[in-house]
Amino acid sequence: MRSIASWAAETVDVRLDIDWAALDIDAGKATITAPQVEDFQPAATFVVGEAIPVGPARGWLLIIE
Repeated sequence: MRSIASWAAETVDVRLDIDWAALDIDAGKATITAPQVEDFQPAATFVVGEAIPVGPARGWLLIIE
């Protein structure tokens, strides 16, 4: 599990730079998901290599597998 956050005044797009070999994960089969956490974040799925939007003073808990 990884976390990302932003304290910017506007939504920012975050691109993860992942060392797939270090994680022993095949990038072609990888998934990035955010589990639903009540009063914190909705469930979401993100496309590997694409930007993840992070709202003002918000963040994400991400599962990378």
